[in-house]
Amino acid sequence: MNDQIRNRYLYGGVSKEEFDHVRQDILEHNRKRLLVYSLISVIILGLMVLITSLFPSLGFSPIPYLFAVSVILPIYLYMKLKRSISGKQLKHLIFLFVVILFSAAIYIGTVASPHQVAATFVAFLLTIPILFVMRPATCITIITFFDALFIAVVFVVKLPSIVVVDIVNSLTFGVVSILISQYFQSITIQNHVISQKMTFLASHDELTGLQNRTSYQKYMDEMSDNDTGSLGCIYADVNGLHELNNTQGHIAGDIMLKTIASIFSTLFGSDHTYRIGGDEFVGFTSELSAEKVNELLEQFDSMVCQHGYHVSIGYAQSEDHIDITDLVALAEKRMYEAKQLFYQKQGNRKSR
Repeated sequence: MNDQIRNRYLYGGVSKEEFDHVRQDILEHNRKRLLVYSLISVIILGLMVLITSLFPSLGFSPIPYLFAVSVILPIYLYMKLKRSISGKQLKHLIFLFVVILFSAAIYIGTVASPHQVAATFVAFLLTIPILFVMRPATCITIITFFDALFIAVVFVVKLPSIVVVDIVNSLTFGVVSILISQYFQSITIQNHVISQKMTFLASHDELTGLQNRTSYQKYMDEMSDNDTGSLGCIYADVNGLHELNNTQGHIAGDIMLKTIASIFSTLFGSDHTYRIGGDEFVGFTSELSAEKVNELLEQFDSMVCQHGYHVSIGYAQSEDHIDITDLVALAEKRMYEAKQLFYQKQGNRKSR
């Protein structure tokens, strides 16, 4: 129960691990939003500077709006011109942006209109906490702090007849804002997690975690028009999966596949290792010499054997910019030769 409450307020109802996985997606989401919102704010505040300067009879000073523009405009320009921004920098910029907006709302709702009910602050109170994706606990802190600050300023500058109305409104809509922001932030964070999982499942094999045949075919298409250079292809086929499924059940077969896939990706990386069939795995190496790959293949075979399993392996290294389709075909051919030899040694010439 305590973990559920903690996850809800710190991570929007997902686990810490899930939140960490989508953290970069959330930062990119917030970066795009800050860029758009800062531009919109500069335009609106710039118009307010112009209007209050041209029509002083309205009773509003242009100085606060000019100050807000002088802070938000550099934020926009920095975001626009900076090619890469760290997560820490982005959080600081968002915090500064939120502070300026709330400060402007408090000024408009109190100092600039001491005789009127502060409708502007209420609107900002409901809107600002859902402009960006952030931890629900952070939203609660922001809403509580600026609501308290608003109430303190109201006591100082507002007429007694307005004070009670403004305080009741700020407290009421503060609670509403907390509830809305909690729901919004939780749903948004969970949607990021679901989206990432769907993207992962679309390109990866659910059982082994390796990239799937769709990703393999995409890579093949991308490389078909390119020179392969020193590209190497490893084609591995698991021996005995069918027999294991029949004798010990599919759970045992799944354990075998996951174990072999884990060893395969550990040795050759996860960027270009694929499960392309029930018991077939393909990997590509672009920065390893043939000697190094053969050394890793020996290690691969040894580690697999230590778990009581066996794989037939075919390896081909591109020469003279061989077509990648021909490269895979050559590796597959060598794999079948190794598989036939394996079954011959087992006294069974059937190679499925």
